[in-house]
Amino acid sequence: MALIYKASEKDKEKKSRNKSKKDSSFSKNKKKPKGKNGSFHDIAHKIRPGAGLSVEPKGVRFADKDKDEEALVVLRRHPATNVPWLILMLLMILTVSPAIHFGWLSNLTAGLQITLFYAWLVLALLVGWSGLLTWYFNVSVISDKRVIDIDFHDLIYREVSDANLVKIEDVTHNMGGLFGIIFNFGDVYIQTAGAKPTIEFLKVPRPAEVSSTLRKLREEAAK
Repeated sequence: MALIYKASEKDKEKKSRNKSKKDSSFSKNKKKPKGKNGSFHDIAHKIRPGAGLSVEPKGVRFADKDKDEEALVVLRRHPATNVPWLILMLLMILTVSPAIHFGWLSNLTAGLQITLFYAWLVLALLVGWSGLLTWYFNVSVISDKRVIDIDFHDLIYREVSDANLVKIEDVTHNMGGLFGIIFNFGDVYIQTAGAKPTIEFLKVPRPAEVSSTLRKLREEAAK
């Protein structure tokens, strides 16, 4: 009886080990989707994320997004492109101190001086706020179905350009200027057979890697 009991215990342990192996293999297979979507994800993961470049971000919504469509790469202009409006905003704020010190507005009444002082500060903050919103809402998206470029003009008018991956005909990029070379950002031009012949990703990080990723996605979509 003892031998039978020990044998049954060994069988149970063996079955439990086999079951755990099956569960682990199932979970591994589940993490890596098969087919084109799996290939798209593999291609997207070869690009390095960084400032202004996100790979497979969660909870991303964009214009006319399909239910089964997933964002592979989301691009914004490189943060270094924000330097001009940041400098302008700071200069506007810093000019207040010398204006008071040297009495540039001394010929005006005290009430008018205070009004101009606050109006100038509000204008400086509006410059910064406008620059930040423009940078944040101007987005380029590469999904598992298409490329989308969303541009906001003066924070009022929105322009959306998109094209299916299979309609991409050619992808080129360029880098120019000292800042572009130092911080590795530039423009990516996507020639398509869609309604808009050229879609532009401007001042985006790692333009060479983005161009290479788009070519690989186009080839995978054409299979």
